[in-house]
Amino acid sequence: MKKFVSIILVSLMIASLAFAALACGPGKNEDKPVRTADPNAGSPTEETFIPLDLDSIWERVNEAGKFGGMTAVLARDFSDIYGIDVSKVADARWYMSENPAMNADEFAIFRVSDPEYREALAEIFKARIDRQIQVAEAYSPEQAAKLKKTEVIISGPYVYFCVGDEYDAVMKVLEPAVR
Repeated sequence: MKKFVSIILVSLMIASLAFAALACGPGKNEDKPVRTADPNAGSPTEETFIPLDLDSIWERVNEAGKFGGMTAVLARDFSDIYGIDVSKVADARWYMSENPAMNADEFAIFRVSDPEYREALAEIFKARIDRQIQVAEAYSPEQAAKLKKTEVIISGPYVYFCVGDEYDAVMKVLEPAVR
């Protein structure tokens, strides 16, 4: 019995990693809109824009989100695995669960250097979340529910999202900080 359970868990982890590796491909993301934090606010001008300390944002998000074991997504993987154009990213922090086959928790915040790239990056994130929903529905309705609640948000030069049990608490930290 233990061997059977182990085989199932390993299979789920491999499937999850395979879907993550396909993150740059087309996804079924038409049904999940990208939210703009303040649609009436224009992008800040270079003269008034002060970049956020993304390490500080992560610390506050991690505390509010009560995340367990999280690991940083390496910048070198942004392009190769996830299809992100790193030449258009000025700064980023991306963390995901150490065991993505069992827990869908994830947080990403990217500051783009090219404002035209915000929508494209948001679409990449939406496609990733949609693929994760498809995988999670097969093994964990609880994880799928967390993913379905997730919104990709554009605010000024930032594109961010959070997957977690404490989603609302994290948004209360993020939304006023990322304007």
